[in-house]
Amino acid sequence: MDFFEDFGVISRIVGEDDVSTASDEEVKHAAYADDLDGAGVLGCLRTWWNQVVHFGPLLGYYPKASKTWLVVKEDRVDAARKIFADTDINITSEGRAYLGGFVGSKESRENYVKELVKKWCKQLMKLPQIAQSEPQATYAAFVSGFQHKLTYYMHTLPNLGPLLQPFDEILNHHFIPAITEGHHCSQDERKLLSLPARFGGLAIPIFSQIAEREYEYSKKASQQLTENIKSQTVEYSFDNTAHHSTKSDIKRSRNLEHEQIHAGLQERINQKRANEIAQMKRASNWLTSLPIREENYVLNKREFYDAIRMRYRWPLKFIPTTCACGKRFSVDHALSCLKGGFVHQRHDEIRDLCGQTATEISNDVEIEPNLLPLT
Repeated sequence: MDFFEDFGVISRIVGEDDVSTASDEEVKHAAYADDLDGAGVLGCLRTWWNQVVHFGPLLGYYPKASKTWLVVKEDRVDAARKIFADTDINITSEGRAYLGGFVGSKESRENYVKELVKKWCKQLMKLPQIAQSEPQATYAAFVSGFQHKLTYYMHTLPNLGPLLQPFDEILNHHFIPAITEGHHCSQDERKLLSLPARFGGLAIPIFSQIAEREYEYSKKASQQLTENIKSQTVEYSFDNTAHHSTKSDIKRSRNLEHEQIHAGLQERINQKRANEIAQMKRASNWLTSLPIREENYVLNKREFYDAIRMRYRWPLKFIPTTCACGKRFSVDHALSCLKGGFVHQRHDEIRDLCGQTATEISNDVEIEPNLLPLT
């Protein structure tokens, strides 16, 4: 079975009876946006290509052989060149990237993925440099954008897990220390950080461990589309109810796995109370919000580092040993001390609310203490 791809064939060609009925039965073909592909034996593929060239102009499209690739097995290269000798079609036995996936041998696919991982690692190494001045923006850029490069390919390529280990190593030894002010995680802490924010994590996955699972989820979610392509039926069928049910099952499976990981970690890690607080409703809003200055969601470098460390009860850096009131300085003391410390935000809210309510029944109301911001 050989694979044919023509970059540029408009998607509606496959939907036309002219091409679908004229194409040989031995060719399986499908269109994705502006890409048309076909798979079959060489002789049938040549017939299929001739018909695409013939019927394409009727729809206003003129296929270009120079942009078309034919992927064949190594022992079929000479036969392919003979059959397509009068065309400018590119012929290869080394495989070819296609729509985020790869068509070709296992060895060629692994080489393709290694090059991708090498490029991703090089790009990822730039983020710790940015984190030196903007750790919140760096974290948001990775979680909300960069990591989806990997998740996309995990949905289209099998057996990625071992090949993604170099990327995980950079996350563990460079990226995470950069956004946590030099903290190097234990194995349990790393598992915790891989969980979503609602489970007390930072949503930084361990990609080598989830790659195979995500690929299987993708196969399950796209099963109906796969069957339509295999059957080559003229009438496209798709059960939306079944598709939504499948997506719900996948979501439940992910949540169940996260719950199991978190339950196991709670028995071992010593930050149990901190993690319970981190899972409280709205306790992670500052973490999941994009750093938009107009919305006052931006934290400076010191605020972000301290917020992360307080979330997991890691020791804070650059704090005095003694408070201005004379007592030993600690995070708990700083949240309650009224002399030179940081009065807890909730305390301020209750104080202001009580003062505002009191003004409705009395004219002699003052809110104390009047604290000056620390410099």
